[in-house]
Amino acid sequence: KYYITLFRLQLREKITRWCHEVYMRPGEMVFYKANKAGDAKVEHLAHRVTSDVERLSEASAEVVSQSLKPTVDFFVYSYELSRVQGLATPLTLYSWFVGASYLASLVLPPYGDLAAERQRLEAQFLGTHVDLINHCEQVAFLGGERPEKALLDQRYDALLKHCHG
Repeated sequence: KYYITLFRLQLREKITRWCHEVYMRPGEMVFYKANKAGDAKVEHLAHRVTSDVERLSEASAEVVSQSLKPTVDFFVYSYELSRVQGLATPLTLYSWFVGASYLASLVLPPYGDLAAERQRLEAQFLGTHVDLINHCEQVAFLGGERPEKALLDQRYDALLKHCHG
C-alpha cells in the first residue's frame, strides 16, 4: 500500500508539473486564453488541474496495483513454494489450475456474450421508451396507447426472458 501511495503521489506530481509548464508558458498567454478567451475557454480549469489530476493519478495507481500485484505474488509464491516443497508442488498446482480453467471454459456459459445481449435488450427497452416520449403527441391524439403498450411489454418481456432464462 505504501508503494502504491508513493507511486500515486509521484504520478500526480509529474502530471501537475506538466500542466503547469503548458499552462504558464512565457509569452503564449495560455492561462489567459484557457480562462477568458471566447470559444477556446476551458470550463472549470482549476478543478481539472487540481481534483481531476488527483483522481486520474489515483485511478492509474489502482490499475497498476491491480495489474502488477498478482504477477509479483505469482512469482514470489512460486519461488518460495518450490524452495520449500520442491519444483513438483507448484507445477502440480498450476497444472490443476490449467485443467480446471479448461473444464470451466467447456461447461460454463459465455458470460461476455450474455452480458452483451442483456445490454442490447436494455438499450432496446430504453429506446422504446425514448421513442414513446418523442412521439407522445401522435400516440395520444391518434389513440395508439394499446400498440405502444404492447411494444413496451414485448421489449420488457424479452429482457426478462433473457435475465431469467
